[in-house]
Amino acid sequence: MIKSIKSVLTTLFALYIFATGYMYIQQRSFIFHPTKASNISSELEVKFKHDNETLSGWVTRPGKKNALLYLGGNAEKIENNIPFYKKEFPHYTTYFISYREYGKSTGKATEENLLNDALYIFDQISKNHENITIVGRSLGSGVASHVASHRNVAKAILVTPYDSIQNIALRRYPMLPIPILLKHKFESWKKVKKITAPTLILIAETDKVVPRQHTENLIKHFKKIDPKVVTIKDSNHGSIINKVEYKNLLKSFIN
Repeated sequence: MIKSIKSVLTTLFALYIFATGYMYIQQRSFIFHPTKASNISSELEVKFKHDNETLSGWVTRPGKKNALLYLGGNAEKIENNIPFYKKEFPHYTTYFISYREYGKSTGKATEENLLNDALYIFDQISKNHENITIVGRSLGSGVASHVASHRNVAKAILVTPYDSIQNIALRRYPMLPIPILLKHKFESWKKVKKITAPTLILIAETDKVVPRQHTENLIKHFKKIDPKVVTIKDSNHGSIINKVEYKNLLKSFIN
């Protein structure tokens, strides 16, 4: 009997070690889901060189005084947003830049790379524009929070944002030592404490990817401003951007 219990415990321990090791080695594949870019011949492609890598994307209506910088979500084809922004924000130059590994961008997607690249891109486009509003969706909300906490952005819009990817991982894998394993924590709750720009937070009513408590915890950590928070009814993590209310809120907040 004792030998059987020991055998079971040994097997369980071995499985736990295997699962822990697998999560550590494969964590980038759990966090980052690169997509290939579409060919949009009607839009100007733009490229930035940073750390010997090419960050590729699109720019609409170049040469405007004000600009928008869109930072997309995981597995999102950011170019699908171009028609909406081009139509509704005619007085803005809008940049849609793919993260490393995403679209036509080269390099390796990591938290450090995404955050540093975003700051570099912001600094480059700020040379040509008086004001820049930053829009971050899902994964991009963490990148946008980082930029807004380190640069003088005009406004910030965070769509389905989270307090940290680490906290979401802890919720999903409570048995694993996530704080030790995870390299890409994306701790937005630390960043938003420093944000001073007017900020709009948009929540999907039935978001299962970023459970509501993670957004509410993020909101609690704003110290210098009170963000405007709106829940879009009858929406989930993916469908929120298709809702009329979502589009109207963006238009009224930006314009």
